[in-house]
Amino acid sequence: MASVSTPLRGPDTLAPPGRDRAPVVVYATLGILLLALLTVTSTYGEWVSDSWIHAGTLVEVARHPLHPVEPLTGEHVPFAYFSPWAMSLGWLMHLTGWSVWVVLTLAGLIGTALMLLCWYRLVRALTPARWAPVLALPLLLLLWGTGAWFWSGFPVLGSLSVGFVWPSVFAAACWFETWRTALRVDRVGRVHLIAVFLVLPGLMLLVHPFTAVIAAVSVLITLAGRLRRGSTAVPVAAAAAVASGLLALAWPWISLPAMIGDQAGFDTIHHALYRQPMMKWALLPLIVPALVVRVVRDRKDPLFWTAVVCAAGCAAGGLTGSWSLARLGPGVALPGQAALAVLLAEGWQHRAALRRWRPTALRRWRRAGFALLAVLSCVALVVGGYANAWALARAVPGEARRARAEAATDAQARYPQLGWIAGRVHAGDTAVSNFWWSRRELPAYGLRSVRTQWPSPAVPDEARRAADEDRILGWRPATRAQRTALLSRYRVRWIVWHPTARTPMWPFPGARLVGCGPDGTALLRVDPQQPTRPRACR
Repeated sequence: MASVSTPLRGPDTLAPPGRDRAPVVVYATLGILLLALLTVTSTYGEWVSDSWIHAGTLVEVARHPLHPVEPLTGEHVPFAYFSPWAMSLGWLMHLTGWSVWVVLTLAGLIGTALMLLCWYRLVRALTPARWAPVLALPLLLLLWGTGAWFWSGFPVLGSLSVGFVWPSVFAAACWFETWRTALRVDRVGRVHLIAVFLVLPGLMLLVHPFTAVIAAVSVLITLAGRLRRGSTAVPVAAAAAVASGLLALAWPWISLPAMIGDQAGFDTIHHALYRQPMMKWALLPLIVPALVVRVVRDRKDPLFWTAVVCAAGCAAGGLTGSWSLARLGPGVALPGQAALAVLLAEGWQHRAALRRWRPTALRRWRRAGFALLAVLSCVALVVGGYANAWALARAVPGEARRARAEAATDAQARYPQLGWIAGRVHAGDTAVSNFWWSRRELPAYGLRSVRTQWPSPAVPDEARRAADEDRILGWRPATRAQRTALLSRYRVRWIVWHPTARTPMWPFPGARLVGCGPDGTALLRVDPQQPTRPRACR
């Protein structure tokens, strides 16, 4: 098999025009099918996890386009999610009057399409093998672990099915395009080079800092390997990237030092990435042979060294308890997936030439190794497809059939649907809930909370807020007078109560029932003059 740095030779190199177009057509077809799957899924409204905080951010920007406040608590403090991505979508929502889910869905589909396009361009920059991107796409989506899981910034098929509307997808597109430009730094035009490195690094830093860190590692390694005496392309790219970072510091709606200054809350959340490693990472050892082949061919290979540096960071996070370093995981997986796709595509393209060579023990060993790797890759994709079948189950038509399909594939459990409260509450009101999934949904309706549902380091009294909300809900001891005082201090107007076996309804006076959801969730209006406990939903 030929090195990536040398043109491929053989009977498949000069292909008829129709065959030149075939890989592009196949890749585009796969991309369209993925976008269709996400479109169908979005129509059912089964939003989960970070979708609510992004929806809440857009709602706040639409309400206060130039001076948004922290949407979780209503405090006038910096908020990490007021990125150019969120501000642009919030302004669009303000100007058009479209609902937050329409805006997020459109942005998510566009962001996913950009990610697929830039992934194609990145892989094509690595090899002249035309089918490499077609192989790289299923590897990107499926070659991860053996279980159902999802996380922002990890472009697994399951993650995309629930989180294609998250800004990490758009940030991934920016990373791929920046890396592609770094790989071709001596061959792109000067205007193109400056435009990419002046805009995209700072944009990634504001939109999704975790992706920006991986992009910085991959691009720095790539540019360091392309330093040439007398060439000005690398210094120009580096200077433009530094300027882009400085421009990001001037973005008025985010304080980057405040955002990265306190990682404690983020570390707690990311501890989950180190649990159940087989579910998340079991298929990734398959990328090791491809990365080793690359570094043997070129000791400066950027894919190999990016994967090594990011793997070392992940390992350091596990050893030191800095769990946020697990977010370097895509920096291990994606270079390896691209390397594996390139190796398989180049080997297939050379198959005829290999057959004509006089067999030797070494060549027979190489051919056998390539065949074994190809077979294992197919098996791994089948396993990965089975693990991500829950993403397909989320698109099954019919409520009952979809519920059965999701249960059979271990899909992410549905959040309770709180859309029915939208006509009763008012944006800017404060609400509490005894169910953390319901509490996470509140920002999407413009509601504030007593405690933050996601890490928001700039909120100065989060520990006290958490303790006070526990007293309001009865999880910590409090007298009626203390509870009333806390409700007044935080201006709590609403209680969203999810019934449990022990407490089917909020067990204190001072609130009255306003409405009941289809699952028995109750909406209570705080009323200090109410002398009796509210009645339960039936």
